Parts: sequence; structure tokens; C-alpha cells
Amino acid sequence: MKILLDIYQPLSSLMKHMLQKGESHARMENLTFIEIRILMIIYNRHGDFCTREDLAAELEIDRSNVSRAVQKMARKGIIQFTGDEEDRRISHLALTKKGKELKKDIFSVDQVLTASLQKTLSSEEISTLSKLLQKAAAGMVKEP
Repeated sequence: MKILLDIYQPLSSLMKHMLQKGESHARMENLTFIEIRILMIIYNRHGDFCTREDLAAELEIDRSNVSRAVQKMARKGIIQFTGDEEDRRISHLALTKKGKELKKDIFSVDQVLTASLQKTLSSEEISTLSKLLQKAAAGMVKEP
């Protein structure tokens, strides 16, 4: 039990502080942190569209939470939906002009969080931490 607490408490604290920093920065653009993460995923696809299922899988959250976020983003005029020509049940998400204009501001959130980590950890430590967390996550997924 001690091992689990020794890992969980600092990891939970790190995530809490990262979310708080991200949320405070996001509010400047009137966006939630999840909306920023969605935009970053779409930006990283280099303009290619994606679906709600793509986002849910990449964010590791349920599709209903993704649907609520993208509906809100559509009302803000940041993303738009286009139907799939072959399967009408699927809608593709694409950035609007307004969504594309937010790119610089969105990536500044990433830079703020990265800079904050780099003040505390070296590049080697960040790399090691990333590898260890990925390994632990992969091990948890494999367990029944």
C-alpha cells in the first residue's frame, strides 16, 4: 500500500498543478483545458479532420464528454462538423478560421507547462519520467 501512495500522491499533485496552470491560461482564451487539448490534437494532425471517437481514444475519456466539449466548441465557432460521405453516422471535426487563429495562443499553454517542468527537471529526468510513466500505464492496461 505504501508503494502505491508514494507514487499516487506526487503524481496526483503534479496533474492537479498542471491542470490548474493550464486552466488559468486557458481562461484567457475563454476555453477549458479539455478544449485546448482537443485543439492541440487537431492541430497536430496538420489540418486533417478527426472524429469524436478519435478524440475520445486519444484523450482516454468517454465519448459523451468529448461530444459535450466539441458541441460547446462548435457554438463558439472554433470547430465545424462535416458529414462522412460514406457513413452518415460519422461526422468529421475540422477547425474554422477562428479555430486556426487560436493556434499560437493554444501552443503557448503547452510552452508554459513545459517551461514549468523544465525549471525543476533536466531533459534527461523528463525523458526518464516519461518512459517510466508510459511503462507503468502500459502495465496497468495489460492487467485484468
